[in-house]
Amino acid sequence: MPSDAPVDAEGKPLRFSTDFLPARDRLAIWREVIGRTVARLDLAPLGRGPFRSDTTSRILPDLSVTALSITAVRSQRTRELIADGNDDVLLTRINEGGGLLSHRGREIELGGGQGVIFSNAEVSSVSIPRLSHGLSLRLPRKVLVPLVPHLDDAIMSRIPAANEALQLLASYVAALDRMEGLASPDLREVVSRHLQDLVAAAIGATGENAEIIRQRGVGAARLQAIKLDIVRNIGHGGLSAEWIAARHGISAGYARRLFEAEETSFAEFLLATRLAHAHRLLRDKRLADRTVSSIAFSVGFGDLSYFNRTFRRRYGLSPSDIRAQAAERDDG
Repeated sequence: MPSDAPVDAEGKPLRFSTDFLPARDRLAIWREVIGRTVARLDLAPLGRGPFRSDTTSRILPDLSVTALSITAVRSQRTRELIADGNDDVLLTRINEGGGLLSHRGREIELGGGQGVIFSNAEVSSVSIPRLSHGLSLRLPRKVLVPLVPHLDDAIMSRIPAANEALQLLASYVAALDRMEGLASPDLREVVSRHLQDLVAAAIGATGENAEIIRQRGVGAARLQAIKLDIVRNIGHGGLSAEWIAARHGISAGYARRLFEAEETSFAEFLLATRLAHAHRLLRDKRLADRTVSSIAFSVGFGDLSYFNRTFRRRYGLSPSDIRAQAAERDDG
């Protein structure tokens, strides 16, 4: 994102939607505020239908990630706009719908699941002929060059839908979108590094860099995406390795091995996450009227005695003790 774009210090998603604007002013406001000021693009609708767009962006260290739903439109990075000197590299993926990218005197048509790399430092045009949903990651050139020395050769090369790193990237972002914020600076750094590695892997890092990314990034990114998905669905009673693996297009055995590589297990992580969530809810004075059992069930426990036993083992106190302790603190 450009330097004048809005930045959330906790990595919370920033949503921009035409639904928030008066119908008659939507296009004009979107073109000026979102287009030219924030995205530094010139936007023009295609066709006569009503214009609509819904964009969610998250700003992370050395990276921004944007999920976009938009009706038929052409966006252009014109000669006037590239005078801002921004040389970021973008990876754009069409999730559903289609698009036509014109860049460096070439055209590439993208279908669902396909991606492409292009440069913000050069004139470009993207035409979306119909309602489409997509994903765009924007990184400083200086971040990618050490990972992908042949970066310039990769620009305007179509990344196929079957590219495993691109699929994992989409899965990771989808899991990330289900998180409200990333309060920890360390976590924001980790997530950004994972995404950078996945972008490099999708482009086609080679040699030593590919091995570094494979060891450091791809497996870690997949595990992080799974963990984020577990946290988001912690109250799902049927949450299992099989259930989560199916959502991420991998085998349950592979999902378990990802956890074992961190010297833990899927079951241990799931239990610890459920207990931590229950502990937080029990200490929340706004939930003082909720029973211990309702809180246990809300975080996915189906057996109250098992919940009480594992909770005491983890925290040294019963759930009721934790609640009473929190109440005493508030009264004091």
